[in-house]
Amino acid sequence: MNIFEVLKKLGMDKWLWQQEGIIDHGKERKLSGTQPIRAVIAVTIHFFQNTNKEFFDQLVKLTTDGKLNRELDLQFGEVQIQETDTRYRTPRIINDTRTIQLHETFLSYQWCITYAIYTLYVETIDYPKINAEHGKIVNPISPDKIEKAKEVFDYGRFLIRVFDQWDKDLLPNPERYNAADRNYIEQTNILFTEGIKFILCHEVAHAKKHLDNLPDEDCPSCFQEMEYDADNEAIDNILQGANGNKFILELGVVIGILSMIFFRSTTNGTKHPNIEDRLTNALNRMKVNEDSIAWAFACIGLELWDEQFDLKFDWKAKGTITFKDLYFSVIGQIKSK
Repeated sequence: MNIFEVLKKLGMDKWLWQQEGIIDHGKERKLSGTQPIRAVIAVTIHFFQNTNKEFFDQLVKLTTDGKLNRELDLQFGEVQIQETDTRYRTPRIINDTRTIQLHETFLSYQWCITYAIYTLYVETIDYPKINAEHGKIVNPISPDKIEKAKEVFDYGRFLIRVFDQWDKDLLPNPERYNAADRNYIEQTNILFTEGIKFILCHEVAHAKKHLDNLPDEDCPSCFQEMEYDADNEAIDNILQGANGNKFILELGVVIGILSMIFFRSTTNGTKHPNIEDRLTNALNRMKVNEDSIAWAFACIGLELWDEQFDLKFDWKAKGTITFKDLYFSVIGQIKSK
């Protein structure tokens, strides 16, 4: 089933061919929640449940065996992601109930991160490259879109500690937008869906393989190994569902892992591996090509993190070496701090 068939099935197809004016999903159908991310929650869950041909049956078996609660605990509320000093409203599976929790505000945050990375890739890397190859302006660069991408990123990262209303008239969002800008919004929706798919598949892997035999609390390395195992299981399930769109799946995994880096200025983990190590592991697991734009997406995310916390990484080589080489240069700098 392709994306158009899915949207029709979910009653979300009336706007598909709209070329001008405002697309407003909030007026088209009744949506749960209050944040604009509500417009893409249903389709995101659908694609997660159908990660590959066998995945839905796998979910059914896990619920039948008592390893996974059949209900996704999708929580709504206009609250920040940080719940207490040490607890965040990030996706998790509850050990006792085997229930996966997913909060509306985290989904908003994830979409903002995705939009920023995608738009900055298009406007600062892809379009300039195309223009250079043609020796003329084929795709004009939009300073306004670059600025909006950074504003959306700032809004998203502030959601970690402070909730504020998402201004649907001023900031790009998935619920209400001008049809002229739909490519940026809807490409972001696709990548967002893939990122959340990875995160949910990671939690399903915990239900399937780990919750019945958790490591001892005094063995942090055992928990780290468990996290790598969940990442690898999630990646393998996702790639099993690739139908000529592997590069999109790669980008989703990269963004899914990157989303956790903006919470603090260091990546050092105890029970969880360092985020840059998870990211490198995922890129290797997916056998990402040397020239894949996944390397560029990873670099953009790391550069946003650098700017967020003023980490002062050296980006001088940007534009003179491949994005894969640039990625490992930055990873080396992270390790040396």
